[in-house]
Amino acid sequence: MAEDWSERPDELKPGIVFKSYNGILDDGNEVLLRLDRPVPGDASKWYVEEFLLGSWIRRTEVIESCDLIEKVDDPAPPPPEDWYERRHELRSGMVFKDYQGDLVQLDRTVPGDGTKWYVGVFSNGSWAWMDDTIEPGDLVEQVDDPAPPQTFSPL
Repeated sequence: MAEDWSERPDELKPGIVFKSYNGILDDGNEVLLRLDRPVPGDASKWYVEEFLLGSWIRRTEVIESCDLIEKVDDPAPPPPEDWYERRHELRSGMVFKDYQGDLVQLDRTVPGDGTKWYVGVFSNGSWAWMDDTIEPGDLVEQVDDPAPPQTFSPL
């Protein structure tokens, strides 16, 4: 049975995902809406994003809270961290997946360019160091180094 969310506006928050009365998509899936922000001055109306083709698309129309059927889990992972915005946190030795799925390790910044980094690329079990560069916006996810430096103890 559908819950009446118009009676519980204090429980509605941005990011919550709901099934909607808007029906069934052509592929047979139910319409999923994620609350974006409330309409100023009306707690019963929200701007929403709709889940289509595997990602969230911002809609321009407004939905009434009474059109929300039930709360569900978000089918899409949260967006990747914006490393361009966090470029001041980048340090030599940090390892990332880039937008192509490659593992890269930051080496040093490119002289004369405040954002670009020289990187090593992980290939065949080791780091390859050439003149490859990357922009912070191309870094998707920070990961552990798959080939950390080896420490040797004396015999």
